[in-house]
Amino acid sequence: MKIGVFSRYKEKDRYKNYHCSPCKIFKIIDELSNFVDFEYSVNDYKGQYDFAIVDRIKPAKNIKSRYILGIFETRIKRGWATDFCSISPAVKKIGPKHFHLLNYCHGRHLDPKLLSKRRSGGVCAGRLSSTAEFKIKLLNDNGLNFDIFPIKYWKGGRVLRFHDGSKESKKNISFLQSKFSRSKIRRPVNHNNLYHTLNRNGYSYGFVPSIYGLGSRRMQIESSSKFFEYIGAGIPVLIENNVPEARIIANNPFLGRIYSGRKDMLNKAAAMERGSYDHFKILSFAQKNHYPYNRAKKIYNNFIKNRV
Repeated sequence: MKIGVFSRYKEKDRYKNYHCSPCKIFKIIDELSNFVDFEYSVNDYKGQYDFAIVDRIKPAKNIKSRYILGIFETRIKRGWATDFCSISPAVKKIGPKHFHLLNYCHGRHLDPKLLSKRRSGGVCAGRLSSTAEFKIKLLNDNGLNFDIFPIKYWKGGRVLRFHDGSKESKKNISFLQSKFSRSKIRRPVNHNNLYHTLNRNGYSYGFVPSIYGLGSRRMQIESSSKFFEYIGAGIPVLIENNVPEARIIANNPFLGRIYSGRKDMLNKAAAMERGSYDHFKILSFAQKNHYPYNRAKKIYNNFIKNRV
């Protein structure tokens, strides 16, 4: 069987990326071999395929395949795809050939025996917007400490980056540190070491604010990749009610707490700082349900299985 894969991501970067990256198709392709034998080509529009998987790009040319799965972050575009899957659980299904793929835990599996027993403080990883900055500072002002692993920060018209250890990235870290009194700005960690680092630091909870202001009634459609990074390290999550992954905690309360509004955020953050969670149960849930293997199984069952 031949599968065509079309993506803006590179095969060689499947394990070199940094935390809170978007869903990477090549880790899923690696795991798909557990379910079916196949060969695959990348971005080759000349090939003839049994199945094609297009990861959040618009194909540059017609794809020669009877079945084409379009992976979309939020907005479904029907024209060139026969089947659809959405990264975000907030996207409404458009028919029987549409399923939710969800983001996943990108880091390497953490050995449950290594789970930290001492916990304190919160952690926030990934893109840092002005809205998230405001919420973290509010938590800081109420005595709650944070570690921040920033991937991007918007300073005027510039995007600051922090991961490569260059003079510029160190300067950016120093700049961001000057904006926070009770938070420590840390250099981002690649996926190979991410869960080990998060676990070693022993955080009480991971913070997932929405892209909207406190108390907003707007529903965020974009998936939160940081949610999966936290549970992949066995860390409970404090998540805003209008983030799509909040519904995962609503169905599995042992994963953390959902907040709505300023007072609720402060109260629940303080409670998570003082409280105790079953970190082994959180880690087991993540490893059983939210790794590339699980996403490959979903693609096989929903797109390939009954057509081979």
